[in-house]
Amino acid sequence: LDSLPHDVGAITVDHLRAAGAGDGTQWLVVAGWECQNLSPAGDGTGLQGERSATFFPMVQVLRGLQSLQRSR
Repeated sequence: LDSLPHDVGAITVDHLRAAGAGDGTQWLVVAGWECQNLSPAGDGTGLQGERSATFFPMVQVLRGLQSLQRSR
């Protein structure tokens, strides 16, 4: 969607609303984030590691969608 920022950390509920997330249609979210801190080959810092940084902003996007789509 052109109306969403490309940086997941910059996406707000207002962006989601402008993109149509509040219009009653169901959305499918597909996400991936860096796994170096999570894999056995990584440094073992887990979700707190620098290379797992996009996980938590993605959770915020999901929370925003849930707030707009309470009936789903």
